[in-house]
Amino acid sequence: PNASFLLGNLSSDSKCQILNISNNPFGNFPFDVIGSCPSTIREFNLAGCKIGDDSLALLTVSSTANSSLKTLDLSNNRLSATAMVNLSKWLATGSPSLCNLNLSGNPLTAKGVETLIR
Repeated sequence: PNASFLLGNLSSDSKCQILNISNNPFGNFPFDVIGSCPSTIREFNLAGCKIGDDSLALLTVSSTANSSLKTLDLSNNRLSATAMVNLSKWLATGSPSLCNLNLSGNPLTAKGVETLIR
């Protein structure tokens, strides 16, 4: 499956509020397309998509993050302490409305968690 194609073809006037594309082996997920998701998306489930640190880095350079996103599920992926640096930057500047973040099942270290909660 091509995540860019899927997200790029969601209509800007879509009424979709929950997008669950979990357990699809995207690997290098194109996080930069999150900014082009319809503003109605409140919950985005990417659990088990084999997302790694390099893909998550794109999230921080996304020009406009979805400001209505409340829940982001990144559980059971391949995110390490390295990804937590980028994720913490994004949380600090790119997604003020995010309330729920699931990172369970990732190979995080104590240093990664510490970076995230600073």
